[in-house]
Amino acid sequence: MEAGLTLVLQEHGVEIRRGAPLPVEALMLGRPVEEALELLPRLFNLCGTAQSLAFRLSLALPVTQAPSLQREILRDHVAKLCLSWPTLLGLPPLRLPRGWDAGGEAACQLLLGQATCPTDMTGLSDWMARGQGVAPVIRSIAAELGEVRMSPHLAFTTPETAMAKTAQENSVAARRATDPMVLAAEVRWGRGPVWHAVARLADALAVARGDLPAPVRLADGTAVVPAARGGYALRAKSAAGRITAFERRAPTDHLVATGGSLEGLLAAMGKLAASQVRLLSDILDPCVTVLVQEGSHA
Repeated sequence: MEAGLTLVLQEHGVEIRRGAPLPVEALMLGRPVEEALELLPRLFNLCGTAQSLAFRLSLALPVTQAPSLQREILRDHVAKLCLSWPTLLGLPPLRLPRGWDAGGEAACQLLLGQATCPTDMTGLSDWMARGQGVAPVIRSIAAELGEVRMSPHLAFTTPETAMAKTAQENSVAARRATDPMVLAAEVRWGRGPVWHAVARLADALAVARGDLPAPVRLADGTAVVPAARGGYALRAKSAAGRITAFERRAPTDHLVATGGSLEGLLAAMGKLAASQVRLLSDILDPCVTVLVQEGSHA
C-alpha cells in the first residue's frame, strides 16, 4: 500500500503521483507472533479490526467475526454518507442519533429516514426524490459526477485474485453489485461515482441489519476479510513462534494500481474543478492521505 497520493490538476487532466510503498513486511518479519498481531492494527488507524482478523485467520489462529467488525464498517460508512460527503457538497452534515453505531432502527432512520432497513430496497429514484435520510447527498453526487463512469469495466476481486498486484474492482460496489439499489444506480449512471456512493449506502444498510460476508481462508493461507472499502487480503506464515512470511493487499492497492478505478474515473472526468476531484477521491476513499493540487498549467 502506498504512503500517500497526490492528484495534480494539469491542462490535460489529472496526474496521479503515488507515494512509496510502506515497509510493512519488513516490520513484521522476524517478530514474535503475538507482538506482530498487536503491532499491525496500530500501524494503520483504519480497518484495524479487519486487519487483525485477517492476520489471525491467515495464521490459522482462533477468530470470531465479532460485532466490532460490523461497527467498524458501519462507522466508516456513516462518516462518509453523513459527515464527509455533505461537507464537500456544501450540505449540512446529518445529526447522528444515539445508538446509530449498533445498527438496527437508529441506523436505518439515519440513512433512509425510516425505521427499518429492507432486504430488497427498490425504487431508488423515488427515494432520492423524497429527500429522506442521506438521499440529498446521493442526489447531489449524481448532479456533480453523474456523467463520470468507468469503461471498460474491471473484473471484480475474488479470494483467488485478492493478492494479485493488478487493477481490479475491490470495493463495496463489487461486494453489493447485485443489490437492487446498486443495480439501479449502475443502469442509470454506469459504474462511476454514483454507483460507488449508492453501494456504500447499500452496504451500510446491510451491515446495520447484520448482513456481512463471512471471512474466507484459502488453502495457501490467504485470508480475505470484508472491510469498509472492499476486501482486505493477507497471507502470513510463522515458525518457532515468529513471523516468517507476510504479504497484504488492501482495497487501496487495487484502486490506485495502473489501470485501476482511480485512474480510469479521473480520466473519464477530463478537466474538472479541484472540488470535483476531491469529491471523487473521497467517494473512492483510498485509505491513505490524498493531496489535490493545481499543476503549473492547470
